Amino acid sequence: GDAGDPPSLEPGTPAKSSSSNRKVGTDVGDQAPDWTLEDQKRKKHRLEDYRGELVLIDFWATWCGPCKRAMPGLQQLHRQYEKEGLNVIGINVWEENPHEAVGYMKSKRYDYELLLRGDSVAKRYGVKGIPSYFLIGTDGEILYTARGFSPRVEEELDAKIREALELGDKPVDEMTPEELEDYEDY
Repeated sequence: GDAGDPPSLEPGTPAKSSSSNRKVGTDVGDQAPDWTLEDQKRKKHRLEDYRGELVLIDFWATWCGPCKRAMPGLQQLHRQYEKEGLNVIGINVWEENPHEAVGYMKSKRYDYELLLRGDSVAKRYGVKGIPSYFLIGTDGEILYTARGFSPRVEEELDAKIREALELGDKPVDEMTPEELEDYEDY
């Protein structure tokens, strides 16, 4: 009989039905909690809007040294994988004046997405310290999380992104001359 059989996925069925068996949470394998935040132009962004693409969230603040040290690497990931379908999103949290975050990113010419006033999202994601990263797959599944800044975290992020985008292992000459130039500009 039909009882208890998983529903067959008809073409055109929203992906939701296949991911609904995942619990919403903040561990690897969970369905990432949805959120809505505004950028500096007051445009609303929802996590749901990025469905079908890879999303790397970085919770950060301007007063946080390790956060600032992590940002050149995030900018590099943004540059390198944007065309492949990666969205790097800096979510500014615990900031007295969010405009400082806007100014800081401008001054450094970081051009990945910046969303402001993310305290409630940080709480929902159980963020205890920053920087905190969540890599979210095309179907909303959390693929990787990390906290703090270190070369190891950068390498793991890069590897996880390449794996999720199915790009294979990174070649030895990691950066193109253009990327090196961009990188040295900071």
